[in-house]
Amino acid sequence: MKSKRNNLLKKITPSILGLGVGVVNGFFGAGGGMLVVPIFEHSLNLETKNAHATAVLTIFPLCIISAITYLINGTSININILPVTVGVLIGGIIGSILLTNLNNKFINFLFDIVMIIAGFLMIFRN
Repeated sequence: MKSKRNNLLKKITPSILGLGVGVVNGFFGAGGGMLVVPIFEHSLNLETKNAHATAVLTIFPLCIISAITYLINGTSININILPVTVGVLIGGIIGSILLTNLNNKFINFLFDIVMIIAGFLMIFRN
């Protein structure tokens, strides 16, 4: 009986955590990827590089759905996003190449530093 309950918990926990990630990403417009990486590493036991790459694949459809919802509700601003989009695409390619070539400890260190800096910036912004 305990084994069945543990198996069920292992199956539904990622979905429950994913629901939380979706709410955070939808509400804030970003941040889901930073949350889903540790979920993949700790709940699903993915290796660091796989967790980061899988996070991108997970967040991609979520971002599309969130963007469509924002557009339908008139929440987004109609500005020329092309220059930013080009930079983001080029940066994404560079980042994915770096991910495949750096070791896991360094990737984890960088990830932790980015999370800490982002936290401080959010706390101490105007």
